[in-house]
Amino acid sequence: MKCTSILLFGYLLLTVVGCDFKRKYENKKESDDSWSTLIIVSEHRTVITIINGLDTSFVERQNIGSIFTPRPKKVIRDTTKVIFTKAEQDSLFYIAKNIVSYPVLNTRHCTDYVGDLDIYINYGNDIRQGINYSGVCDWTTLSANTIKLHALLKKRMPKVYLGKSSSATSRIGN
Repeated sequence: MKCTSILLFGYLLLTVVGCDFKRKYENKKESDDSWSTLIIVSEHRTVITIINGLDTSFVERQNIGSIFTPRPKKVIRDTTKVIFTKAEQDSLFYIAKNIVSYPVLNTRHCTDYVGDLDIYINYGNDIRQGINYSGVCDWTTLSANTIKLHALLKKRMPKVYLGKSSSATSRIGN
């Protein structure tokens, strides 16, 4: 009887501790603060780096020429600091995560030089989640989430070229 009650007590203790550990691990995994860096690359020219927890983000623009103009002898890089609030950072993260998690199939195709968007979400130093849209003509109108992403970025960076956005609501997913 004594051994049975000790074994039963030990089993219940392991079950409670194991379930509690699992619950803590799942809550930590789903935390909003689990991402460390969000990188958005638009048109192979503009790289936006947002670091979770810092209000200052970095925008690097490269002048690499185009199809119609010769490449400059030296690539010109211009780095600008942009300040996002914590709420804007969280919004950018959630929009980017939706774009990465639920990719949109594009029906319009352009050459590889028109309409590029790369999004990378780093979770610490170990895990990177990302997506690459290439040759989609105008990534700013690819889906409702890309429209939101473009609008939020343009709010803080009105003079930075992020891709054309002629009529953001005219075409969603077409």
